[in-house]
Amino acid sequence: MNRNVRLSLQITCIILFFVETGLYAETIKSLRLSNSEIELEIVPRLSGRVVALRRPGGDNLLYVNPTDLQGIDESAIPRLQPDKSSFRKFYGHIIWLSPQTDWWRQQSIDPKAKRKGEMWPPDPWMEFDHFSIVRQSTNELVLKGTHSPISGVTLTKTFKLEPNASVILTVKVRNTGKKSVSWGIWSNTRVPASARVYVPVNPARQMRYELNSWNPLHERLIEYDFNAGFFYFVKPERFPAKVNVFKGKVGLTPSVPLIAAFIGSDVLLKTCHMAPKSLIAPGHFPIEIYSEINRNPTESVTELEFHGEYSTIAPGEEITFGERWQLLSARQLPDTPSAHTNFLQDQ
Repeated sequence: MNRNVRLSLQITCIILFFVETGLYAETIKSLRLSNSEIELEIVPRLSGRVVALRRPGGDNLLYVNPTDLQGIDESAIPRLQPDKSSFRKFYGHIIWLSPQTDWWRQQSIDPKAKRKGEMWPPDPWMEFDHFSIVRQSTNELVLKGTHSPISGVTLTKTFKLEPNASVILTVKVRNTGKKSVSWGIWSNTRVPASARVYVPVNPARQMRYELNSWNPLHERLIEYDFNAGFFYFVKPERFPAKVNVFKGKVGLTPSVPLIAAFIGSDVLLKTCHMAPKSLIAPGHFPIEIYSEINRNPTESVTELEFHGEYSTIAPGEEITFGERWQLLSARQLPDTPSAHTNFLQDQ
């Protein structure tokens, strides 16, 4: 056999080996917005998910799993179909729709889920859709998804850097189906469970606190308290014997539409124009915080959630929700509720 032919066959076999074993598989990529004060990373392939928020050269303030989502390949992403068994949690910041009780009730491709009113998992188009780039510049990114046959809508997300270590996040939800649907926009930002989170509450302290447990013998409710008008979780000092998880979810009517998360030497402030409780989707509050502290660190997370106004959306119409993130420095600040709430009151 000609030497050149043998060499060509060997190269072909090597390429086939890489493809067959996945070593040549396509990996997902992120897009970055950055300036001298703040950096944001977004993955279009995961429904325009924000996977990193940091100061330039600093640590990521968001919780994602795995920590480097660019290291996973396409085969690890669940397909866009109503297959609940393949759902995977990547965390980061994502947009859902509320109420959760209707996630599978406004569709017709999975009659069983519709009949049962399934509440998990979320619409896969909210989690695993391949968003396309509409517009991109040094300080702004606009991404658009595809039509979800589960929710009957298409999402467009805009991320724009602002002065003072801030970013504006806006989402538009357009009814691209043939019938009216009713939704509110649900913003869900995941941070490490070690974050100290505070929400200013109204004097009446209108709230709901709950524990949904699949294993009550090994799960406990996280305690909470108030300091200077701010709600916060009281982190457990240790795990008692046979207890593997502390968790809980609180729904709050805030005095100011603000969530503050102290993470290391930084503070993440999330603010928005908030609708009153009466206009939020049934079963939800304007602000909701979920926290889980697990013996398995990869399962420990805190979710910072905003809920927008609940509306009936006719075909061709859309609803919009916007929020502002800002990073503040809390370097050398004592790690106590009093120090944290005094800091917030001074802002």
